[in-house]
Amino acid sequence: VLLYLLGALGVPWLPLPAGAETIVFWHSPLPSLCPDSLLLASPAGAESMRLPFDCPMDHVLNTPSFFGEFVDGQEGPNPLGVGVREPAFLSNPRVPAATKNSTAAVSLAGQRGLTDGRIRELLAPYADAGVLVLDGAVGAFCGFDDPAAHKRFVDLTGEMLHYRRTPFCTMEGSDDAPLFSQCCSPRKPGDKFFPCVHGFDPPDPLPACSAAR
Repeated sequence: VLLYLLGALGVPWLPLPAGAETIVFWHSPLPSLCPDSLLLASPAGAESMRLPFDCPMDHVLNTPSFFGEFVDGQEGPNPLGVGVREPAFLSNPRVPAATKNSTAAVSLAGQRGLTDGRIRELLAPYADAGVLVLDGAVGAFCGFDDPAAHKRFVDLTGEMLHYRRTPFCTMEGSDDAPLFSQCCSPRKPGDKFFPCVHGFDPPDPLPACSAAR
């Protein structure tokens, strides 16, 4: 939903940081523990510890598709035209204070079936804000007024968010399996194990628009 909204507004995405207790060990199948229990590999005894560092996202998102090609040291736009900034972007001393200190929080809760034109009308009062924090965006956006732009965004976001890769473990559905239980299948008959997810299907269709585009 955010990709659609950001495309409609022509502004870059600043994702929130995701915490992790461990990182992906590229030389072994041991994955990370990230928010919403997407992956599991917590050090024994550390389950309640504060997450110390950011979680890499390339195990759950096709991250290269979110960035453009580098030419002569400069990154070009990604196919969708939506820029991406790292979560620590606002902490960079090169970001002007006027941008950091100009934040507008906007809720779209209760709004449904809005086209890109209507979204821009609703957010026009916050055009001068350096940072826009959106809440309640799920279900608010229905598509673009321009049919060609609508098809382009639907096709490209489907490619970006549809992700298949080496399976990773989830805590959901494990029936409280003990830590370090086997992933994907039981170690021996009767053992509990962590179910595996092999990626994500294409995103659900957008909701119907409240008025014809």
